[in-house]
Amino acid sequence: MDMLRRFGLSVAVLAFSFCLSAVAVCVGLYVVFDTSGPLKQALRTSDVYTITAQDSLPPAAETSLPVSDPGIQQAFETAFPPSFAQDTTEGAIDTVYAWVHETAPSPDFSISLTPVKTNFANNMAQYVEQKIAALPLCSQVIAPPTTADELLNLTCRPRGVSLEQISQTVRQEVLSSSLFAEGDAITTASFKDTNGQPISEQLSFVPALHRYFVISLYVLPGLAVLTIIAIIFWSTTKRAGIKRVGWVLVVIGLANAVFAVVQVWFLHAGASIFAPASASPALQTKLLNALEILAVQLRDWWLGFSAGYVVLGIILLLVLAFTKPKQKMIVGNPVIT
Repeated sequence: MDMLRRFGLSVAVLAFSFCLSAVAVCVGLYVVFDTSGPLKQALRTSDVYTITAQDSLPPAAETSLPVSDPGIQQAFETAFPPSFAQDTTEGAIDTVYAWVHETAPSPDFSISLTPVKTNFANNMAQYVEQKIAALPLCSQVIAPPTTADELLNLTCRPRGVSLEQISQTVRQEVLSSSLFAEGDAITTASFKDTNGQPISEQLSFVPALHRYFVISLYVLPGLAVLTIIAIIFWSTTKRAGIKRVGWVLVVIGLANAVFAVVQVWFLHAGASIFAPASASPALQTKLLNALEILAVQLRDWWLGFSAGYVVLGIILLLVLAFTKPKQKMIVGNPVIT
C-alpha cells in the first residue's frame, strides 16, 4: 500500500510539473501568436517591407533584364513601394488567421502583381528612353537593339529608331518576362511543396489544432489544481504535501526561467530552419529579426509565469516555516499533521 502511495505521489508531482510548464508556455503562445497584431508589428519593426530592389529582384542569371543597373532598381522600388508590400502581406496574414480561427473556410488570398508589373514596365521604359535621349546620334546606321540590356549598353542613339519605339521595346520585354514568378498574382495555390501539393492542404489540420490548443488553456490549470490535491492526499501529512508543492513551484519556476532566457539563443542556432531558402540574405535577416521580436515577447510572458511560480512557492515555504505544525494525540502519542 505504501508503494502504491509513493507511486501515485511521484506521478502527481510529475504531472504537476508538466502542467506548470505547459501553462506558462501555452499562455505566452496564446498572447503572442493568437492574434495577427503582434506578428504584423514584428514585421513592421524589423523593416521587412523596406527591402531594397537589389534584394528583391532576382539574380541577373534568372532574367534577361539588366537588374543590376541602379536605374532599373530605382524603377522597381518606385513600382513596388513598401506600402504595397505591407498592405498586401498584412491582408494575407489576416486571411490566414481567419482560417486558423475557423471564421473562414480556407486561407484564400490573392495578391495581384499586375499593377506592379505595369508600373515597373512604364518606369523602366521611361528610364531607358531618357538614357537614350541623352546620347548623341549614331554616325552610322546600326541594327536596332531588341532588349533593354542592349539599349543600356549603347554609346549613341540609333538612326531611324524613335524614342517611342525604344520605350515600347522595353515595356514589352518587362511585361513578357517571368520576373514576378508564375502568373501575375500570388495566391495560396502558389505555395506548394516539392510534389506540387498546396501547403494549405498539408496544413488542413491547423484550425482543429488551434481549437484544441485554446481548450487546453482551460484544461491545464484545472489539471494543475487536481495534481496539487493528489500530492497533498498521497503525502504522509498535509504539511508535507504543501511543502512538496512549494518546492515544485520553486524548482519548476527556476527551470522555466532558464528555458525562457535561452530560447532566443536556440532561435539563433536554428535560424536556417525558419528562414525561407528562396529568400535573399537580407530578407532572411529581417524575417529572423521579426521572429526574434516575437520570441522576446514570448520570453517575457514565460519569465513572468516563472517568477510567479517561484514567488508563490517561496510564500508557501515561508508560511510553513513560520507556522507550527498541528499535533493530535493517538493513544497518548503526539502526531504531526
